[in-house]
Amino acid sequence: MMNGDLLTTLNFQSLLQFHEAHPASATMCVREYEYQVPYGVIESHGHHITSMVEKPLQRFLLMRAFIF
Repeated sequence: MMNGDLLTTLNFQSLLQFHEAHPASATMCVREYEYQVPYGVIESHGHHITSMVEKPLQRFLLMRAFIF
């Protein structure tokens, strides 16, 4: 399953072979991509801040391509 507006050079046969070779309910495709968030980011639980990271670096982006 994948988004209809996704342009990709993904090898679907290799993806299916990978999925069948590993015991998982689903396989999600990700693309390695670094993105520097330009602001500090917090995580919270209710009204309590549990962590704060200044300008974190994000490393992966979901491609919206899955096999179930």
